[in-house]
Amino acid sequence: MGKLYTEKGRLFPSNSPVIEGQEAIGQFWNAVFGMGIDNATLTTVHVESFENTAIEEGAYRLFDANSNQLDEGKYIIIWKNIDGQWRLDRDIFSSNIPLPVQEAAEKEKAVKEED
Repeated sequence: MGKLYTEKGRLFPSNSPVIEGQEAIGQFWNAVFGMGIDNATLTTVHVESFENTAIEEGAYRLFDANSNQLDEGKYIIIWKNIDGQWRLDRDIFSSNIPLPVQEAAEKEKAVKEED
C-alpha cells in the first residue's frame, strides 16, 4: 500500500507518531491488516481540487473476517497529481470510538455530576 503514497508521503494515524515515506507507510498498513482487519469501507463526503492537488474528506469503517465492525472514524487526505497519477501525500484519520481511558473518565465525570 505504500506505493499509493508520494515518496515523501506522511501518514498521521490516531494515537501514534507521524509515519513518513512509502516503505514505512506500507509497513504500517501491513501491520494494521495483520491484526485481523479483513475489510474496509471508505465513504467520500467532500472533495475539492485545484491544479495538481485535491483534498478529500471522508468516513471509514473497518471489519473483521466475520463482518464485525472493529472501528469507525473520519479522514482527510491531500492528494497530489504526480506525472499524471494521483497519490496520497498527507493522510490523517481518527477513530470515533473513545479510548478506554477517555471512556472511563467520562463515566466518572457523569457519576460525580449526579452526586
